Amino acid sequence: SVNFKAWGAGGGAGGAVKGGGGGYIEGIGITVVPAATHTVIVGGGGVYEGAAASKKGGGGGRTTFRNSADNADLVTAGGGYNCR
Repeated sequence: SVNFKAWGAGGGAGGAVKGGGGGYIEGIGITVVPAATHTVIVGGGGVYEGAAASKKGGGGGRTTFRNSADNADLVTAGGGYNCR
């Protein structure tokens, strides 16, 4: 088994809004098969769209620990969005 901590990426700011924080999760004692392949996907931060009031900013990406055999997500932390 493995223990896992994941942080989702924060959302981007724009105009008068601030980007929201990404999620956090802990997976304790996640069962894995010996010699199996797993993938860690790291979420990218949300984009800054500019200082104009009409700009919102982009959402951040999720971070996940995935079983590569069937693409099942075992642990996922969601990405942040903007606070508009």
